[in-house]
Amino acid sequence: MCQKDNDTSALSSEWQVRPTSLRMSKDYIQYYILTANFVVMGIGPCVIMVIFNVLVVRAVDEANKRR
Repeated sequence: MCQKDNDTSALSSEWQVRPTSLRMSKDYIQYYILTANFVVMGIGPCVIMVIFNVLVVRAVDEANKRR
């Protein structure tokens, strides 16, 4: 969360970046960051790669049978 510090006694102002309460929640960390992120960034691409590889192997086998 970006928040501007307005200090009336000084001529300059500062920006502070702080995590929100949701970001600090242990449930959020457990379920979203660890679980959902692992599925989307880890398992998902591997499954897609396996599917595409199977499709390529089938297409190559079919092309070899036509010869």
